[in-house]
Amino acid sequence: MIKTGLINIKKMKKIGWLLLLIAILIVAILFTLDKGTIKIGFSGSLSSNNSPLGIAVKDGVVLAVEQINAQGGIRGKMIQLIIKDDENNPETARKVDAQLISEGVVAIVGHVTSAMTEAVLTQINEKKMLLLSPTTSSLRVLDQDDYLISIHPPNIYEQEELARYVIDHTETKTVSIIYDANNSAFSQHWADYFSDTFKGLGGSIDLLVQFNSQTSDLQNGVAVLLENKPEAVLIVASAIDTALICQQIEKRYPKQVLKLSSGWSLDDNLLEQGGSSVNGLVLPSSWDKESTSTQYLAFKDAFITRYQREPEFAQMYGYEAIMLLAEILKRPIKYDPSTIKDEILKTAEFQGLQGKIVIDREGKTKRDVFLFVVQDNAIKRIAEK
Repeated sequence: MIKTGLINIKKMKKIGWLLLLIAILIVAILFTLDKGTIKIGFSGSLSSNNSPLGIAVKDGVVLAVEQINAQGGIRGKMIQLIIKDDENNPETARKVDAQLISEGVVAIVGHVTSAMTEAVLTQINEKKMLLLSPTTSSLRVLDQDDYLISIHPPNIYEQEELARYVIDHTETKTVSIIYDANNSAFSQHWADYFSDTFKGLGGSIDLLVQFNSQTSDLQNGVAVLLENKPEAVLIVASAIDTALICQQIEKRYPKQVLKLSSGWSLDDNLLEQGGSSVNGLVLPSSWDKESTSTQYLAFKDAFITRYQREPEFAQMYGYEAIMLLAEILKRPIKYDPSTIKDEILKTAEFQGLQGKIVIDREGKTKRDVFLFVVQDNAIKRIAEK
C-alpha cells in the first residue's frame, strides 16, 4: 500500500510539472506573438456629426497599415491597428485613449477634431503617450511643447490666405461669420483669427454667430445670420453643416452672397449634401486635389482601388501619419512613445505625398496653402494671380 502511494505521488508530481511546462510554453508563445506585432491605436469620431471626417482619416490609416503589412511589416513585425470611436465626446475620447494606452500601443493616431484633441491632452501628457494627429489644426491646441504632434499645419495659414483673397480679389469688405461651437477649439479660433486678420487688411466683421451641432440649434443660428442680410458669410463647420447653411443662404439670397468656408468642410459630403447651393463657395486647404506628385498619384490609385472613390484631404493626412510613424519605427530605436516623439522632432523634415512636411520643436507643421472654389459640383483650385 505504501509503495502504491509513492507511485501515485510521483505521477501527480509528473502531471504537475507537465502542466507547469505547458503553462510556460503558452506564455512564451503569447509573448512571442506580442513581440511579433507593433500596436498602434486610432482614435477618432466615427459615429457623430463629425463622422465623415473621422471615417475619412481612418480609411487613410487603414490603407497605410495594409500596405506596410503586405510588404513584410516593420523590421519583420506586423502592425496591429486598434481602432476606437471617440463619438466626438470628451469623456468617451479620454476613455478610449486610456484603453489604448492600457493595451500597449506605441502611439495613438488621432484625434480628428481639435476639440477632442484638446479634451484628451492632459491625460495624454500625464501618461506620456504620443498623440499623432492627422487633422488637428487649432493653434490653441498646438502652440505648446507636449506629447501632441500634428501633421496638419495650424489653420492660421489658411485664415490669412482666405482673408487676403477676399480683400484682393473680391469687392467684398464686410463678412459675417457662423461657426460650430461644439468644436470651439478649432472653430472659435478660426473665427477670431480670421476676424483679426481681415480687419487688419482693411475689412470689417458685421456679425458673429455660433451654433452647436450637438444640440441641433443650427436653424436658429442661420436665422439670426440671414436676418442681418450679409454680403459675405464665412462658415466654420463640418461639410454636412456647411452644406445645410449654404442651402438656407441660397433659398433666401440666391447668387447674392459670397460664401466662404474653412478647410474643415472639404470632403465629398459638401458636394453630395449641398448640391448647387455650394457653387461659388471658396475655401482654403493645405491639400491640393489636383497634385501631380508621383507619390500622391500612387496613393490616389491605391486608395481608389481599395475604396472605389477618390481620396480627399483627411484620407491623405491619415495615410501620411502612419507612413511618417513607420519611417521612425524602421530605425533601431526603443519602441516607446517618448523615444518615438523625440525621434520625430529630431528628424523635423519628412517627405509627404505632396511635398515636404516640416515639423517644429512644438509639434507644429508647415505646408503650402491653396485656395479652392466649388464649380459645377466639383472642387477646383483657384489659380494664383
